[in-house]
Amino acid sequence: MDSDASAIRQLTDELNSLRQQLSDLETALADADEARERLHRFETAAANMQVGLTITDPSGTILYTNPAEAAMHGFEVAELLGNDVRVFAPPELHRPMKSGHKSEAASWRRESVNVRKDGARFAVHLTSDVVRDDTGATVGFVTTCLDITERKRAEKELQRSEAQYRAIIENAIHGIYRTDDQEKFVSANPALVAMLGYETPQDVLGLDPTTDVYVDPAEHAWVSELYHDKERIEGAVVHWKREDGTPITVRLNGRLLRNENREPIGTEMFAEDITVQQQLEAQVIHSQKIEVVGQLTGGIAHDFNNLLTVILASASMIEGSLPANQESLQHDLHDLQAAARRGAALVKRLLGFSRRAMLALQPLDLTQAVKSFMATMRRLLPETIEVDVTGERHIPNVSADPNAVEQIVSNLVNNARDAMPKGGTLRVDTRVERLDEAHRADSGWGDPGEYICLSVTDSGVGMDQETLARIFEPFFTTKEQGFGTGLGMSTVYGLIKQHRGFVEVSSEVGSGTMVKVYFRRADSPAAAYTAPGQVAALKGGTESILVVEDEASIRRAARRVLEKYGYSVHCVSDGDEALATLESRGDEFSLVISDVVMPRMSGIELYQAMRAGSIYKKFVFMSGYSAKDVRANVDWEDDVPFLQKPWTPNELLSLVRDVLDDVV
Repeated sequence: MDSDASAIRQLTDELNSLRQQLSDLETALADADEARERLHRFETAAANMQVGLTITDPSGTILYTNPAEAAMHGFEVAELLGNDVRVFAPPELHRPMKSGHKSEAASWRRESVNVRKDGARFAVHLTSDVVRDDTGATVGFVTTCLDITERKRAEKELQRSEAQYRAIIENAIHGIYRTDDQEKFVSANPALVAMLGYETPQDVLGLDPTTDVYVDPAEHAWVSELYHDKERIEGAVVHWKREDGTPITVRLNGRLLRNENREPIGTEMFAEDITVQQQLEAQVIHSQKIEVVGQLTGGIAHDFNNLLTVILASASMIEGSLPANQESLQHDLHDLQAAARRGAALVKRLLGFSRRAMLALQPLDLTQAVKSFMATMRRLLPETIEVDVTGERHIPNVSADPNAVEQIVSNLVNNARDAMPKGGTLRVDTRVERLDEAHRADSGWGDPGEYICLSVTDSGVGMDQETLARIFEPFFTTKEQGFGTGLGMSTVYGLIKQHRGFVEVSSEVGSGTMVKVYFRRADSPAAAYTAPGQVAALKGGTESILVVEDEASIRRAARRVLEKYGYSVHCVSDGDEALATLESRGDEFSLVISDVVMPRMSGIELYQAMRAGSIYKKFVFMSGYSAKDVRANVDWEDDVPFLQKPWTPNELLSLVRDVLDDVV
């Protein structure tokens, strides 16, 4: 019985053992199935990954690689299994594999360069994880590989774009800057640094725009309001100052910057220095004003000069006929002549500042001319004014009209005299001065080069900036009514512009005024200077002269003057009558004096008809219009003398004699 019980227990134990083994086997089979399922899922996931995946043993032998890894490197999966993982790396990056141990890092990542089967290289991002056993020893590596060629290309393109953008900012001719939400500078390009007169961007970043940049802090507040009202500003003109305090005019364009919550975080701005541009625009406006008045002047000069011609000629003839005991009439006549001369001078001033006067530029010793003229001007100045006339010796000649120089000096000296009613010091000086690019940048005018400068300085009352800004406006004057025409400085401006020169005025209230007139130098020697207005002794003659003039009063005046000095004179009223007279009696006349503008046939048409008909006579044009206006509107040969109305008997007789004697 005992043996049977023992056998039964043994059999039961074996059966339980078998049952346990069977259970363990079932568990193992289940684990194997689960492992197979997990492996299947892994292989399926790895096969569909867009990122390369490789598993190696510690020596670097490839145990597994997914299709993405193989395709990325130009291989089939089967070609890579059992291969050395260094097949992916270029030769220069091959390194011996190290056996793993507990101290090795668990993972690493880096950017590198891999190589394809055909030898082509490409950029990759590698992430590698160490696989360890229960003892911590390395049993393999799992590495993912991402092709970052496009990303690298995009990064390079971004870098290139940023470099180009930075180059544009750095090399821009206009200022470019950003501010923060407190309106402080956070960036500034070199153009803005130079515009403000600083050395480095750091100098600008430390500025407070309200007090360090804007001339008027209120203007900065106004610009800030524009930002918040309109988000961007276009063409806002503001007034800044450079480091040395020099004011500049700036045009701003830009926008308000906001974050993702639409909160203001600063501004982005373009700043254009328009100081010189505004100066040029002011000059254009001034030129347009002068042109308008010049057109008006040209229109009225003809009739006005005709009237003055009759007055001056008749007054001169009456003066010669008055008995010596008619002192009262002589005084009246002198007043009449003085008024007529002032009228003639007024027209000349109008023609001068409107640049319609015809100048005869020639080499001129400016120092000699100024000193000679000032010798006369001294007698017209009150004794309370001390006059100091100086000039550099042996300075180059200028290209100038002597009469225009006299008028310029006269206007400047008279203005200086009026600015010193209680006396003072008047200094007139001539010297060589050189204008450079820096001068043009600061003032907005003046071609670089060497000039001969005439300066007239007084110690008088001076002018404020508002008056100084209007000094060249025609008819603008600070003198009392009846004591100034407002044409003095306008005339100076117009005349010097005809000389292709420049004029600069500086003044302060209570400190006097300095006017500097810049003439261009002439390379040829100057003729001996003769003060304008000097005439030789009048000479008459016995020749016959044909006068062609539609104004009866001027015909009579010309006849009386010429006949008084022995000439035989025949007068006609237009070109048609003159041509008929010359065709029938041409041999009688030695000279034809013809007005330019006449009804039926003008003086120009008469001259051309005479040439066409082979009637060659010495010829003089005369007109109330300026020679410049006449030349601009008709085909006039340059060698024909011109007599500007109003003429005086002396001017008429002198020109007639010179033409008949072939002096002109």
